[in-house]
Amino acid sequence: MVVHCKGIFYTPAAKSLGVSPTQFATYSAFGSLAGVFAMPIVTRLFNEKPLKKILLLYLGLFCSSEILMAFVTKMWQCYLLGIMQGLVSSFLTVYPIAYLLRNWFTRKRGLVTGAATMFAGLFSSIMNMVLSFLIDQFGWRMTYAITGLSAFMLSSIPVLLFAVRKPSDIGLEPYGGYENKAVENEMDEQKKSTKGLFISLIPVLILTFSFYMATGYNQHLSNYAQLLGLSSLFGASLISVCMLGNTISKLILGILNDRIGVYVTSSLTVLTMMASFLILMMESTNVILLYCAAIFLGQSTAFIVVQIPLLLSDQYAVQAEYEKCLSSVMMVGSLTSAMNNIIINFLYTESGSYKLGHGLSALMLLLCASMIIYLYKRKKLLK
Repeated sequence: MVVHCKGIFYTPAAKSLGVSPTQFATYSAFGSLAGVFAMPIVTRLFNEKPLKKILLLYLGLFCSSEILMAFVTKMWQCYLLGIMQGLVSSFLTVYPIAYLLRNWFTRKRGLVTGAATMFAGLFSSIMNMVLSFLIDQFGWRMTYAITGLSAFMLSSIPVLLFAVRKPSDIGLEPYGGYENKAVENEMDEQKKSTKGLFISLIPVLILTFSFYMATGYNQHLSNYAQLLGLSSLFGASLISVCMLGNTISKLILGILNDRIGVYVTSSLTVLTMMASFLILMMESTNVILLYCAAIFLGQSTAFIVVQIPLLLSDQYAVQAEYEKCLSSVMMVGSLTSAMNNIIINFLYTESGSYKLGHGLSALMLLLCASMIIYLYKRKKLLK
């Protein structure tokens, strides 16, 4: 909710603080940069400390920063809170989902990953309209506080009740059994050599960089609609449709991964996202086209939380290698996200529209598609 609904605050908060919506959005860039530098420490704490305690600590920091956004009066305060939030954001979204589901499932990973993550999009698509209503009724400051407090209360309950690092901690085996039919400890001891790991990781990092360069525009859909002369309510509905696409695509991608494979599914996702940016570049006020673009654009989060972890899992069968690569991917993703927020603001400020940014995103997705093809061919050669 906090991550997917932040765009609804951009326009009212920016107007109150006397800055543009794109400039206000750059506070997220500071958070992404902080996440990159904190990644080694935060990763070590996540892997070494009791899971429930560390998740609650991260959740407290994350939600507290959201609540404190209600009291900002200057942009530098937003930057500080963005840093506070960014320190732990990756470890409340992509990393724990990928880490825990890999430990708990060796079969039907695609379906389970899609099902587990789709509820975030479903809930966010509903909350986006709710928060828009709350902003109109009570103002953006009060709504920030409500969002942060609600997020902590809703998230802490499942952490306390269900968070278990791996099946063996409670005397169980993963669904589908162990992949190599050995006990978990033996599996972790296999292939500790990391020879060639960095070289094999380069195309994965290029894929991550190129895809993250094509994200960040979801939260600008409301402002984009108003630039076209459409109402703020329609802009909010675009974000909701985008969140609906986020929700639906996670489940669909999960099913497709198990049916037609992770590489074909990833390619289809990237191609349809390219189509959405081409539609947005047209700057058409056709409602149907805009809704189609929004629903395709919603796949960006699904690709990050579903496709990238599954691609990594397919490329690196050894748990130790997978964890190292996943951490590296999160670092590159956070750094690219920070850089992309700055680029979005710069291109918008210089040109007065999002067209250049949309075009750049389409090119980055083309590069991403080429890396998917490369990884597919590499996997076939290794077999």
